[in-house]
Amino acid sequence: MGRLYLFEKLCRHLLEAFPIVSLISMLVGLILASVGTLGTIQLKMFGSQIFVADAVTIGMLRVMDAIMTGRFMVGRYQNRFAKK
Repeated sequence: MGRLYLFEKLCRHLLEAFPIVSLISMLVGLILASVGTLGTIQLKMFGSQIFVADAVTIGMLRVMDAIMTGRFMVGRYQNRFAKK
């Protein structure tokens, strides 16, 4: 296997993965932006704007938890499928 073959294979897989990676990145960004915006509005009423970063961090962890769980489930399914 030459370097050119590996490079062509890498480019092909990157192009195939780009749409789903872009979609997931956009959706995660929208969720985190909404958490930050809504958190700012809610916390401004109580004068606790310093906790916006904490709210965004918790929101990010919640989103990443779902994404990582889905990733592990897909990996386990593919592993079982490959064994057959």
